[in-house]
Amino acid sequence: MAPITSVPAELIDQIGSYGLDQEDLLALRLTCKALGIRAREAHLNAIFSCRRVFLVPSSFENLIRVSKHPSGANLRVQKIIISYSSPYIHPYDGQTREDFEIWSAIVAKIRETTEAQSGEMDDFYQYNRYPVLLSLAFSNLPNIKELSFDFKASKDLTRPEINLIYPSLGYRSGTYRSQPTAAELSKFIADNWDDWHKLEYGGYGPRKSDVFSMVLYIIVSTRIKGIERIDDSDGEWSGLPREHLIVSSYSSSYLKSTFSNLKTLHITIDMATSPNAIVEFKRWAQAIGDNLEDLTIWNSNHGTPNSEAVRLPPGVFRKLKVIRFWDFKFDVDQFLEFIDGCAGPKSLTLGHCVFEDEIEDWFYLLRHIRRNRRSFREIVLQIHFKALDRRNGERETNLVVLISPDSEETSFKVKTQSGRGGLFEGEMALNLASYPPTKAAAVEF
Repeated sequence: MAPITSVPAELIDQIGSYGLDQEDLLALRLTCKALGIRAREAHLNAIFSCRRVFLVPSSFENLIRVSKHPSGANLRVQKIIISYSSPYIHPYDGQTREDFEIWSAIVAKIRETTEAQSGEMDDFYQYNRYPVLLSLAFSNLPNIKELSFDFKASKDLTRPEINLIYPSLGYRSGTYRSQPTAAELSKFIADNWDDWHKLEYGGYGPRKSDVFSMVLYIIVSTRIKGIERIDDSDGEWSGLPREHLIVSSYSSSYLKSTFSNLKTLHITIDMATSPNAIVEFKRWAQAIGDNLEDLTIWNSNHGTPNSEAVRLPPGVFRKLKVIRFWDFKFDVDQFLEFIDGCAGPKSLTLGHCVFEDEIEDWFYLLRHIRRNRRSFREIVLQIHFKALDRRNGERETNLVVLISPDSEETSFKVKTQSGRGGLFEGEMALNLASYPPTKAAAVEF
């Protein structure tokens, strides 16, 4: 068997991209001189290709150092994760732990670091210094392709992040710590994140929606043209309000040229702020979404049968192949007009969405797609509605429909959860050939 030192460097690069982090690759490079050379590119890519940025001065300053590094590390950066939560925390003393003496020393250093940063954080946000630092960094990062916004609280810090935020703990890469390991310390921080008192940016911190919009306009101002993907926290935040979707004719042209390569957009929008929010979204989407192929939108307001139906802009996203909507209320005819405006969609997911008619509109939607949009290869519907049971009165029903529209079948098995006091799983036969269904037949769900 050939030794690993004889493996081509390109293969080591591929091995490094599947599950090995920068610490693993550093250890691999330190084993011998030959691997130190062969694994160099994989190691550097693991360090620089994806950078997470916390909204604290040390994290911004570190990104600036990367952007100006003479080795050309800035050209390796392809993904930026903007993490909203502050990593500076006030932990409890850890008295219940068996290794109390070790952990009490760590907790003391964490508290000392957090208190030292407190005053600087106040000034940092009160005088809006963070957009300037991020602009300085982005101006030298021309190859960014992905932007991700992480608005969740709990974090697993990597060893380099621990060393950056808490340098006095001594977790610099290449050093050995027998107790606790970097993984143990990271888990300890993540497990207790919600229990610890988080530093709340001194009361001057930006709103999440401000951070999202600010980063997009910094991308425009620094003329980064290669953005292919933007995603947020999968609907787990309040979403962009209407005022952040307003686009003037002047800024529209700049957005259009900057995001001409954007293929994937996963975004959360608050549709409750104004009935015209979707109108503003249409203009905003037209400015950045001409070439979108994958669109996912979460409605943070959660549409109900009593909500106003959201009217999607038909003909705007002609290149869409993957379509996902969560927590919307739609008018079925207008929704189908939107679907028909897409040239060749492949996948549709509607999660907890509602239509005007809780039963018949879903059958009408599936029947139309089955007859007219054979390009679809996957449809996932998570439907929640209330129906009248002839024996038990009103009960709630959840349907999960998994079908392949290009199949010749017209009857599909549908998983159901239904009941009044509790949810009971079962199956139903969805027969599109027998459309239109009646409300009387729906009680058999």
